[in-house]
Amino acid sequence: MKSILIIMIALYLSPDRLISQGYIANFNNKISAELRDIEQVIDIEIEKTIDSLMYYTINKDLNKVISFYDSSEDFIYISDGNPITFRQVKESYANFFSQVDFIRDYHGISSIFILNPKQLHCIWHGYEKVKLHNQYVTEARWTSSVLFEKRSGKWIIIQVHTSHY
Repeated sequence: MKSILIIMIALYLSPDRLISQGYIANFNNKISAELRDIEQVIDIEIEKTIDSLMYYTINKDLNKVISFYDSSEDFIYISDGNPITFRQVKESYANFFSQVDFIRDYHGISSIFILNPKQLHCIWHGYEKVKLHNQYVTEARWTSSVLFEKRSGKWIIIQVHTSHY
């Protein structure tokens, strides 16, 4: 941050000299490399977060699953056009876990858009096979648009829009 301030002051005082001596190009390359490093770290963190969420879902660990979601009144979840509160999400998971024999999940992240170092938007696709008690295996495909926020070192889901097809 200190180097950014120094370059900005120098640019203001003597822009021609900085440009002619290549300082701006070097500075841009350094910033670009730092941003790529940050993006790679965030990509890995989000992949681990989603993999952990799915692991706990498959293992029907309600408390762990719910810990990935924002429990405040600001939380928004829209599933197939229906808005759901945090409390309803928790109840849905509890009901689902009580009825499910097994879950097979196959998922992937198609894109991550970093909004700032503490927030990002992720497009997440999935395919799952679910076997409920006394029923046949059901297959579902879905796409989720998820807004994550980093709080106390952990990525939390603050908004979700999921469509099944």
